[in-house]
Amino acid sequence: MEIQGNTSAQLQKEIELAQEHGIEMEARKQMQLEANKVENMSSEKMALMAKYGYEDADADNTDPGGEDSQTPITNRDHANAAALQNAQKQRSTNVQTKKEAREQTAKAKADKKAKLEERRKKAGKKERHR
Repeated sequence: MEIQGNTSAQLQKEIELAQEHGIEMEARKQMQLEANKVENMSSEKMALMAKYGYEDADADNTDPGGEDSQTPITNRDHANAAALQNAQKQRSTNVQTKKEAREQTAKAKADKKAKLEERRKKAGKKERHR
């Protein structure tokens, strides 16, 4: 009997603590939701959100077939799109045409041939000894 009384008292205390903890957690969640609202943000955070942030509500309002379907939805998508655009820009600046490549190859071959001919002339005059 005494053991049952102790265990029921302990269980009652645990239930009360769990309820208090649940109420505390709910209050913390509410405070966090309030802190995330635009009106309650600090000026630095508002500036960062204006520069880099996005809103989920805007993503839901876009038409799948509309002109906004090409724009990135999340920051990660935006960063990937920017990296892709930078890579394409980088590739386009270092483009070499076939004509330029052929001219460069012909010049390199001519230089190589001229050096070889110069070495041959030196060898013929016995100037190159080992």
